[in-house]
Parts: sequence; C-alpha cells; structure tokens
Amino acid sequence: MTNNQKINLGAPSLTGKDNNTLVKGAFAAETYPLTLILTSRVPVPLVFGDAGVALGSNSSDSKTGTFVFRDSDQLNRFATDIEMISEINGWVNAITVEKPEATPTPSDIDEAEIETATQMERTQDDAQEPQGASAASSEAVETPPEPKPSKTTKAASTKKAPVGNESEQAGAVA
Repeated sequence: MTNNQKINLGAPSLTGKDNNTLVKGAFAAETYPLTLILTSRVPVPLVFGDAGVALGSNSSDSKTGTFVFRDSDQLNRFATDIEMISEINGWVNAITVEKPEATPTPSDIDEAEIETATQMERTQDDAQEPQGASAASSEAVETPPEPKPSKTTKAASTKKAPVGNESEQAGAVA
C-alpha cells in the first residue's frame, strides 16, 4: 500500500485538493476489486448507485460501511460524484475513505487458536441447548407404514357411485 491509507473527500474549492488526485495517490498501487471502508461525515444519507454505496447520515448507525469497487474507473467516478455534491452543499469533508487492515490468512493463524475457537463454539452450543433436548433429538422416532389397500378397498374406490335413486336408474336402462 502507498503512504496514504485514509483520505477525506470533499469540495475541492474548499479543500484545495482534487478528489481524483487524492484517490489515485492513495489507491493507485492497489489491486482490484478493492474493498474500502467509507464513513459519511454529512448530515444526510448518501446513495451512489454506480458504486453500490448507501450510507446513512453522520448521526446514524449506518454512517460507515464496507464496499467493493470493481476497478479504478468506478472508484474515480465515485470520487467525482462526491466532489460534485460537496461543491453544491459546501462540504469540506463529506466522506472518509480508508483501506481495511489486512485480515490474517489461514496460514497466519495458529492451530491452537483454531482449536480454542472450536472448543468455545461447542461450549456455547451446549449451553444454548435445553436439558433433555440432546437425548430426545438423538432417539429415532419410527413412523408406522401406511396400510396397503386390499382388494375390497380397491374395488370400492374404483366402483362408481349410483346417481339418483334405483328406480330412476332402472327406468333409464329400459
């Protein structure tokens, strides 16, 4: 990563800095897709459809989010959009953009840590399970098979029911 891990985007006329220049300086050496953490510094919700960014106002719980930019062009378009709305609204610092700290890879994690985490999960699962539930869930419940139809029930189910009374049927046949 380059020197700048965190940048603030706002109105260039107020900051004296072009947002695209800031973005290129901070993230030019990065590979894409690039995951960035964005934090809103403005009093209104912000939505940027092209970048898939939706942030709440600076006083909301959703003011910070992690977003993935497909390529540098998408990130530059986002920076330009921030520039435009910051100029219109007079925002010096509209959004803070930062690259998240690297997460450890599986090879970086100690096997003892994995075993400890697994044991903790098992302990939590056991604590959440009500008493007697494990015995009941391990017992197999047998369901009796449905009875097979006999010759009598087959014949009764396929025989047509008479329509009307018997005298009407006899009259219709004659």
